Amino acid sequence: AEVPEPTDVPEPEPDPTPDALRSSAASFSNRIGVGQDETIQPFVAQDPAGKELTSPSSEAASPSELAQPTTSTSTSQPATTVAPTTVAPTTAAPTTAPASVALADPTSSLSRPEVIGAQAEALLPFSWRQILPDWDVVYLESDPQFRGLTYPYDQSIELFVRDDDTPESLAGILAHELAHAIDVQYLDDGNRNEWAEARRIEDAPWWPDAFARDFQTGAGDFAESFAFWALGDPSSSELGGAPNAEQRALIEKFLADR
Repeated sequence: AEVPEPTDVPEPEPDPTPDALRSSAASFSNRIGVGQDETIQPFVAQDPAGKELTSPSSEAASPSELAQPTTSTSTSQPATTVAPTTVAPTTAAPTTAPASVALADPTSSLSRPEVIGAQAEALLPFSWRQILPDWDVVYLESDPQFRGLTYPYDQSIELFVRDDDTPESLAGILAHELAHAIDVQYLDDGNRNEWAEARRIEDAPWWPDAFARDFQTGAGDFAESFAFWALGDPSSSELGGAPNAEQRALIEKFLADR
């Protein structure tokens, strides 16, 4: 039997999404470059509570009085009869001091970056955990180079908290990074083209690379516009200013269609 000639199998097209979207510390908002994935260690917030209880005590019972002996006399040798001793039962009620319960501060076991991060999350007009239930956000100490890192394949975000950060300043960085996560999680090429047309930035690349910083790309423009929509955070996009009403409505449409 003849052996059929092998057919050429086309190689799959590479995924254009960068391994890591990195936000630079050069500005208040974020700049993104391509970087390597890193391992994210989750933190666990402890919630201890202590109790101090006193042991019950009891009082000794007092003995009852003994009956006096009676004597009977007969014509034979005398005999003496003694009544038996009877002890009345007593019950001492135990004394128990009320328990002293120490209520722990729920943020006492969190690091400063985690506390500022929790306060920043409270400023968002939406729950990012409902929109991105499979993603993690980790708050770390300040990094001299980056403000935030988004890892699309690990589905994680790192935010680096500076000593002078406030919940308001960190919330803008958080919203920007969450927009990158929403981008890679839900948007497709049609959505990205729709955004580029609405912003008139069709000629700009969508993903950052060695030749285009975050603020020079469609992804960065969308993230900055998202932060403005969520918080009124000033836009640092180099492709356009703050989004207008029509563009903000498009962001809401993307969220509703996810």
